[in-house]
Amino acid sequence: MVCSKKRVNCIAVCTAAVALAAVAGALFTDAGGSWYAELKKPVFTPPPLVFGIVWTSVYLCLAASASLVCCSEAPQKRKTLLIYGLNLAFNALWSYVFFQKQNIVSALIVLALVIATLAVMLIFAAKINRAAAYLLLPYLVWSAFAFVLNYSLAMLN
Repeated sequence: MVCSKKRVNCIAVCTAAVALAAVAGALFTDAGGSWYAELKKPVFTPPPLVFGIVWTSVYLCLAASASLVCCSEAPQKRKTLLIYGLNLAFNALWSYVFFQKQNIVSALIVLALVIATLAVMLIFAAKINRAAAYLLLPYLVWSAFAFVLNYSLAMLN
């Protein structure tokens, strides 16, 4: 199967956007730092290795989902991709607020914005391409878990 130049460009741009958000989040993250290490954590906090594995999987699914939307001819494609971009910005902002500003409560608010934009993404993506919506489900599950974890951290600290 030969890919059109437009399809290749869509995939490249979507993958680059997700990678940029992932790198920004990683640069802000200091999970090995003393502040995070000293936090009281709930018993269900995963080991550090799990975060890297899950986020890599989530970002791959997110890039694939955005690419499917981008490659479509749907009239609401542009609006949907703007929501994806907003979600990526909130995603990176969470790492900054949580790890750099060390503000657990504000990070919880940012995470609520991640989940809210993700819900809109799911609805919009489902109207364009069902597979694009299904690819967002791991992100939704992980974000819900992250919200519970962030909330627990706020309550314990």
